[in-house]
Amino acid sequence: EMTENLLFNTCRESSDHGAFNSWDRLPYVTKVRNGSPSTIPKENDMHHNFIVANYAADGGCFDNDDGSSYYTMHHNFCVYGGHKGDFDGHSKISHHSLHIYPVSFNPACIGMDVQEPPPAGYAEEYHDNVCILPAKDSTYLHMTIPLDDQGLKDGLKMGNNTLHIPGGIEGVLVVGAGDSNVSLSEWKKMGYSQGTVVNSTMPTANEIISWGKMLL
Repeated sequence: EMTENLLFNTCRESSDHGAFNSWDRLPYVTKVRNGSPSTIPKENDMHHNFIVANYAADGGCFDNDDGSSYYTMHHNFCVYGGHKGDFDGHSKISHHSLHIYPVSFNPACIGMDVQEPPPAGYAEEYHDNVCILPAKDSTYLHMTIPLDDQGLKDGLKMGNNTLHIPGGIEGVLVVGAGDSNVSLSEWKKMGYSQGTVVNSTMPTANEIISWGKMLL
């Protein structure tokens, strides 16, 4: 468990990674998940943290790198950090968090780069979050996966998010392999991110601060 931390200025020398960084390259057999020997770890519960991903700490709110899996991240106040999935990670869930001007190597609420969609039962999930994007034609989801990859049906679960962006829903992009892109309206017609709403009215700094106080 990681909770009730304030992280900032963590990458002043490297301008890389994130305020928090994890790897999962090697399996370990433990009994921590349910008392029986298993290579599946206990869920990493990351909640009620205040994270500022400044000094180009561009790996997301939590930089879950290189196979990182089994993370549940919720009720976090993240400035400049979004949800990151890459290099064969899976089973990472972001929910009920606030992502302000997020970056996950690319400016986006969610980044799924340098990997294929996880298989059924191991999806990346992004739901019930508030994501504030800075300008029209900003990116909601950035992937190196083709937009029509059928593996996304099982490997990416997203929905019921609230986005704030100038220009409203037609100003939100979903970007796939080769920088192909569709609008969020088109993405929803493809069956993804149902229940997600977009507001063209941008919150004030005081409103964002009040949301953070309620969240934390």
